[in-house]
Amino acid sequence: MFRLGCVVTALVFMVAAPAKAQLRAVADGPTPVLFGDRVLWGTQSDGVMQFASAPLSGGPAVPFGDVPIRNRDALWLAASPAQVAVQLRSLDSPSAPGRLYAAGADGVFRELAGDVGEEPFDPLWPPLSVTTEGVFTQEATPTLRSVAGAKTEVVLPPEGDPGFVAAAGGVGVASTDGVLIVFDLRSGTELHQISLGSFDAQVTSLAVSPEGGVAATTATGDGSDVVLWAPAGARQVRVLATPARAEEVATAGGRVAFVGSNRLDGGVRVAVLDGATGTGLFRGPITAEAGGLSFDGAHIAYRTEACTLVSDVTAASSTSVVPAGACVRTAATVASLARAGAYARVDVACLSAPGDTCRVATRLGSARATARIPAGRTRILRLRGRGAKISVRVTDPDGRSRAVSGD
Repeated sequence: MFRLGCVVTALVFMVAAPAKAQLRAVADGPTPVLFGDRVLWGTQSDGVMQFASAPLSGGPAVPFGDVPIRNRDALWLAASPAQVAVQLRSLDSPSAPGRLYAAGADGVFRELAGDVGEEPFDPLWPPLSVTTEGVFTQEATPTLRSVAGAKTEVVLPPEGDPGFVAAAGGVGVASTDGVLIVFDLRSGTELHQISLGSFDAQVTSLAVSPEGGVAATTATGDGSDVVLWAPAGARQVRVLATPARAEEVATAGGRVAFVGSNRLDGGVRVAVLDGATGTGLFRGPITAEAGGLSFDGAHIAYRTEACTLVSDVTAASSTSVVPAGACVRTAATVASLARAGAYARVDVACLSAPGDTCRVATRLGSARATARIPAGRTRILRLRGRGAKISVRVTDPDGRSRAVSGD
C-alpha cells in the first residue's frame, strides 16, 4: 500500500475556468487520464511516480497518490469514474512480468499483481482498461483482476485474437477477419457481430464504449486510413473519416475521438466526431505526436510530444496552437537531416506555434543557424561545421525552449 509522503512540488496551479473549459495544458508529464470529474497525471522523481489531479472545469491541482517506478519502466494509465489503474513494465525486458496497481478516490494505490503477462506484441492501443468487471490487461490470455487481486482469464470468442481486443464497462470487442465480435466480458458470451464491409484489413486501432459502441481504424488499401464507427447493437460499421493516417481511436457517449492527419510533414491532431452524423465537435492543435487518449464523450485528455492537454469537447474549445500553460507551445519536426563532410542540411517543418511562426535554432559544433518558419511550412537550413551531432531547438516567444532533435 502506498501513500503520497510529500508534497508534489511539480504541480501546476491553474487559474479557475468557466464550466465549459477551453483546451488547457496541465503538465509536461506522461499520459493523462480522466477520473470522474477530474483529470489525473503523473510526474516521475527519485524512483516514484507521483500523481496529481485537477478539476475538469478548471482549478488548482492537488496531490493524489504515488507508486514506485524504475527509470526504464513503461507506464500505462487507465481509469473509470471510481478507480484508476497503473501498469508498469521494464522497457529493457518487455517479457518481464508487469506490475499492476489500483486506487480509488482516496489516492491509496494497492498492488494488484506483480505477474502481468507480456502483451502479444507491441500494443496498437492501450493494453489496460478499468471495467465494471475489474481491471483488464491485454496479455497472451487477456485477464481481469479485482480490486482484491483476484484473477480471472477472459474467454474470447473462438476466432478472437488476444492481440486485438478492447474492453470497457461490461463488454469487450475482438477483431477477426472482416468482423468485430462484441462479447460479454465476464462470461465470454458473444453478443453480436459487426461487419467491416469492404474493409477487410486488420484493424490498426480498436475501442469500445461502456454502452457497447465500437470504433476502429484500418487501412483502405489506397494509401489512406479510415475511421469506422458502429453504435451499440449495430451490425455494420459506417465511415466517419478518411484521413491520410489514423493512429489511435477512443469512443464514449456516441462520439469518436481519434488521432489523425491529412498532412505529409509528420504532424497529427486529435479530433472528435459525432458518431451519428460525422460532425466535427473538437479539433486540437497540430503537433508532432499525440496519443494516450482518455475520453468520456464530454471531455478529452491526451499527451503530445511535450505536453499534457485536457478539454471539454466543444467547437469553442478547438484551437490551432497549444495553449499557454505548463509546456513549450511550439511544435515542429525535423523532416530530414543530411551530412556531407563539413556541411549539413536540415529540413525543419513548423507544425504550429504562437503567432503562427516557429523560432528554430540549429547547431553543428560551433556553427549555428536560426530561422523563423511560418506554420505549415518547411524550411531548409544549411550549416558548415564539425561535430558529432546536429541539434535542433524551438523557442517560444516567452523564451522557453525544447529540443526537437539532437540534444
